[in-house]
Amino acid sequence: MKIAVSGATGSLGKAVMQHLTDQGHEVLGLGRNEAKIQALEEEGFAMRKCDILDVNAIENSIIGIDVLVHCAAFASPFGSKRKYFETNLQGTKNIFIAAKYRSVKRIIAISSASIFDGGRPDIKHPDDLPHISMRPKHHYGASKYDAELFCYVSTGYRMGWPQTARRIWQG
Repeated sequence: MKIAVSGATGSLGKAVMQHLTDQGHEVLGLGRNEAKIQALEEEGFAMRKCDILDVNAIENSIIGIDVLVHCAAFASPFGSKRKYFETNLQGTKNIFIAAKYRSVKRIIAISSASIFDGGRPDIKHPDDLPHISMRPKHHYGASKYDAELFCYVSTGYRMGWPQTARRIWQG
């Protein structure tokens, strides 16, 4: 299976690429940082320079891809509200637009436990998602929550296009 990983130059993206490669998949990493791209290429990974804020670059990078794992995000402890939402929400929208245009069969969007105010709610069914009280403490969590809602409402579960949003838990 041909799988693209956005945010491949980050620690999570690299780990996802390694796991998928170990499972025998053909993996293409997408990232912005040229030095990190070069280092990953030297490790044997197939890489392409691609900014998730550029929908045309995404479209050109994912030709022939079956699955896209969307790990890219702005997660710095410092940054403007605009930067978080521009990257995490609009970047996710761009990933979905390009994937739909290129007939990608499935998207796995990586979210974050930062959408909650400390707790881990028990979600038994996707329809429960919009009804759970989310209280992110930071713009990062709020932007990731909005990106999840976009995945769910706009193009995913309700539209019959296979996609998954997975929250990463630390600790």
